[in-house]
Amino acid sequence: MKSLSAALIIGLFFPLLCFGQTQTGNASYNPSKKGLHISHASMSFNTRVRVTNLKNNRQVIATVDGRIPPSDPRIADISKEAGDAIGMAASGYTEVRLEQLLPEAAVSAAVQPPSEPAVLPEPVVQPAAPPRSPAPVPPPAPEPEVPLPGNIQIVSPPPVQYVLAEQPAQSCAASPVCVAILILAIVAVLLLVAILVLILCSPRVPVWPWSYPVWVRRRLRYMKNRRY
Repeated sequence: MKSLSAALIIGLFFPLLCFGQTQTGNASYNPSKKGLHISHASMSFNTRVRVTNLKNNRQVIATVDGRIPPSDPRIADISKEAGDAIGMAASGYTEVRLEQLLPEAAVSAAVQPPSEPAVLPEPVVQPAAPPRSPAPVPPPAPEPEVPLPGNIQIVSPPPVQYVLAEQPAQSCAASPVCVAILILAIVAVLLLVAILVLILCSPRVPVWPWSYPVWVRRRLRYMKNRRY
C-alpha cells in the first residue's frame, strides 16, 4: 500500500519537476528570424523551451530571445529553423505546445539529443569526376610465319591480261544511212546545176519601163498612184 501511494505521488509530481510551465495555443512562422529561437510575451530570455507541433507531434528545443505583445493572439513567434524542424506552415498559424524546461532538464536534453535532429545537415554534393578517356588498344601482334615443308612450293597465278577484240571496219556502202546521204547530196548538186543553166540560157529581161507591154505599164502606174 505504501509503495502504491509513493508511485502515485511520484507520477503526479514528476512532470512538475521536469517542466516549469506548459502553454498551448497558436504560433506564427517568422522566416526572418534565424537559429533555433522563439519570441514570447512573458518568458525570460535564454529560457529553453520544448516546442511541439500538435498536428504531427514533432518537437524541437528552442531558446527565447525576443518579445511579442501580451495582447497578441499568438503565444510565440517561431524562427525559420525551428519551424522547419517541426513542420510548420509558412503562412497562417499553427497550434503548438510550449513546455518550459528547468536547468536540470535542459542539461539532460543537451546531453541526450532527441531522436529526430532539429536541423538536417545539407547534403554535400561531390563534383562529378571527369570522364576517363579509353586506354589505347595496342595493335595486334603479327602472326608468326609457319615454315613449309621442302617438297611444297607456292606458285602464284599468272596475271590476267585483257585483250580487246578488234572490230571489223564497215564501209560506207554497207550503211543505208550513208547511201541516203549520198543520194540527197547528188540530187542537190543536180538541182543547182539545172538552175544555173536556166539562168544563163534564158533571154534577158528588159530593164526600162517603156519596153514593158502596155498592160504591165498600166498596172505599174495604177499601183504607183494607189500607193501615194
